[in-house]
Amino acid sequence: MEYWKNNAEEDYIATPISVLRYISELEKEVERRYTEDDVKSAFQDGKDNMDYSETYGWSSKLTEQEWFDKIKKK
Repeated sequence: MEYWKNNAEEDYIATPISVLRYISELEKEVERRYTEDDVKSAFQDGKDNMDYSETYGWSSKLTEQEWFDKIKKK
C-alpha cells in the first residue's frame, strides 16, 4: 500500500499546475450540471455502448456527439 501511495504522490507532484486547475474546474462544472445519478447513468451508458474486438480492442458504438446528446436528453 505504501508503494501505491508514494507513486500517487509522485504523479501528483509531477503534474503541471495548469492540468490540476483544469481537472478542478471540470469537476466543479460536472458537479454543478449533473447529479450523482446522472453521472452514474452516463457511466453505465458508456459501458453499455462499448464493443470489444481482439483486433482493435475497445471501441464505442456511439460517436462522441451522439453520447453527449443522449446525456442531455435525460
